Amino acid sequence: MRRARAEDKAAILAFATRTWDGWDYIPEAWDAWLAAADGTMLVVVAGEPVATPEGTIAAGQPIALSRLALLAKDHAWLEGIRVDPRVRGRGVATALQVAELAWVRAQGASWVRYATGEENEGSHRLGARHGIRVLCAWRWYARRRDEEAASEAGTASVAEGASDAPPDPSGPTAVDRHLLAPDTPGAAVDRLWRLIDTDPTFALGQRLYECRSWAFQPLTSERFAAHVRAAEVHVSADRGAVVITPHRAGWNEDHRPHVALVAGDGEAALALLVARRDAFGGRLNLRLPWPDPPLLRDGIGELWAAAGFGSWGTHSLHVLGRALDGAEGEDSEGVQAVAEQLTFLEPPRRIATPQAIGG
Repeated sequence: MRRARAEDKAAILAFATRTWDGWDYIPEAWDAWLAAADGTMLVVVAGEPVATPEGTIAAGQPIALSRLALLAKDHAWLEGIRVDPRVRGRGVATALQVAELAWVRAQGASWVRYATGEENEGSHRLGARHGIRVLCAWRWYARRRDEEAASEAGTASVAEGASDAPPDPSGPTAVDRHLLAPDTPGAAVDRLWRLIDTDPTFALGQRLYECRSWAFQPLTSERFAAHVRAAEVHVSADRGAVVITPHRAGWNEDHRPHVALVAGDGEAALALLVARRDAFGGRLNLRLPWPDPPLLRDGIGELWAAAGFGSWGTHSLHVLGRALDGAEGEDSEGVQAVAEQLTFLEPPRRIATPQAIGG
């Protein structure tokens, strides 16, 4: 096990390019991840030649990949986990997870999390070997991609001059008026934080938010205040709903702006989301905790769906995690056996710096 190098790219992409129906985001993410200061990519390399039905894998060749990111000083995130299909079933994924946890601890993190589809039983079993278990589930609330493409091509079946979203009563300058000023007094910021802090949808998501696309961590009052200072918080006129839309630079899987958090009154929140989507040219990614987010109860969900913010897909995204308290999980004997076969070519050490809010 060691950190990834630029020269590993070809070997990694040979098995991390067609993961999902001929597609994978690793080819596009590789260069940005290799250079990013908020984490590191880890690779497992073959310690000796490995014979497979498809041929021999040379000693030293990368056979697995994972990326560790430090979202905040106490919270680590794992992503981009890939194993060469030729060596699956040989304990490589378990070895990779052993190494991930060692590197996470070296960063000083007290929590580690990752996300996977609810149907990914293998990923759930792997996490459970180290006590990493499901914390909460999330689902998309947005236009389907095919509907989005049809709309952009002008082929959507919408009447002339009609809109798929209700008009924003605040008018054409609504986006600017919804922005919470970066210099908003602390008392006003505290009142909005209390709205989030007591929000049942926020609680359903275990008080996590999508701080960057495809990554979740706890939202605290301090982080919320930092989002305000970064001009990333929009509020309804009556201060009954709050939306955080980060403008964090850098690569994400969808190349779309995303909503990190929605809280408060569902109807007021919808007006904010419509304004944000319009500001971003009609594209906006959004997830809500699942099932039955309180924000959408009492008929509000139907309003959201009519405005193009309906739930789609039949599977949820599971966020899994564990506190790094020393306990390794139920399968500790099996994990230890794999760990003893793992050699760190580079000792885990503190290298990651969390990206600043607004950066």
